[in-house]
Amino acid sequence: ISPKVFIERVWVDADPDPGAGAATVEVRAVVRNASGAAMDTQLGYRIVDDATGLSAASPAPVSVRLAAGEHQTIALPVAKIATPKLWHFDHPNLSRIEVELSNGHSCSTTFGVRKIETRNGGFYLNGERVRLMGAERMAGSNPEYGMAEPSEWIEHDHADMKNLNCVYTRVHWQQDRRVLDWCDRHGMFIQTEVPTWGSATFQGMTGEPSPEIMNNGLEQLREMIERDRNHPCIF
Repeated sequence: ISPKVFIERVWVDADPDPGAGAATVEVRAVVRNASGAAMDTQLGYRIVDDATGLSAASPAPVSVRLAAGEHQTIALPVAKIATPKLWHFDHPNLSRIEVELSNGHSCSTTFGVRKIETRNGGFYLNGERVRLMGAERMAGSNPEYGMAEPSEWIEHDHADMKNLNCVYTRVHWQQDRRVLDWCDRHGMFIQTEVPTWGSATFQGMTGEPSPEIMNNGLEQLREMIERDRNHPCIF
């Protein structure tokens, strides 16, 4: 399915400067060499507007050498975007990054250019003070589907919430990628958790959870961050 040297995942951190009308994008790629020999390759990327496909940035590629069986997290050249389209719950603009190795293997993901801040008791999005209204959606509540929810039902619930001016929601466990993609594309913040909560989970424990519960929760949290960190909807 993929060559022996391949891109495992891509992490994007976009930091806008609303006052200057520009943005800085930092990109890291995890590249793995699953072969039995050292490999030399080139790694590059380009950023495009997801709606139009127009190019926003395309820094020069870098040379990478990986030992046999090695994987590296590689910081790529920082991109500068002039006049970026910012992600906002009223205007959920998305960008797409396409990272490619010289052997042809590529990895693509969407992200949003947006800045979250809290200061002086207020919540700011891209420098604008906003008030976030919302409701919690409990996945799996429809007895006809349970947790095997079709896309149509996920879209139905979230569209109802957005129609009620909900721009913020929360959940009690890791979500289907379709949920996060809907929130990215329709402008809804989502607070996600791992399911290490509830009286039954911590029954019999006192000041600290058991090491098994603690380590399991941390492992889930690390995996969730690795998978979901590029979503602009994640709060």
